[in-house]
Amino acid sequence: MIKCALNIKYRSKRESFKPYTYSTLISLLWVSGLRIGEALRLNIEDIDFERLVLNIRLTKFFKSRLVPISKSTGYALKKYLQLRKSYGYKSKLKDPVFINSDGVRCKITNVDVTFPCCIFLVKHFINCLFQH
Repeated sequence: MIKCALNIKYRSKRESFKPYTYSTLISLLWVSGLRIGEALRLNIEDIDFERLVLNIRLTKFFKSRLVPISKSTGYALKKYLQLRKSYGYKSKLKDPVFINSDGVRCKITNVDVTFPCCIFLVKHFINCLFQH
């Protein structure tokens, strides 16, 4: 899926950041166990690079929690945010981590449209795991 994300076709210079957003998002989901909605709701201020934790707000059950991340995950997030800034997108603490081509927060519908078959396969795989 990460390779798929890095090979996303884009139509404009503005969309050329999309592969980095989705590959970083998928990588974070893989290593952290976050739900897609939790990852998409992350703001830059929710990443503590010194303590290597993510502050997850408004979880499925309306609670908050801290999720530890590895040094390599922290490095990847920091690199993503630096690259994002070099593309001219805002990077203030209150800004969302994962943005679309317009520079606003990615929504689950953006992800579903970009990866319809991948999303189906992942959901199917997870359902199979928990049926047995």
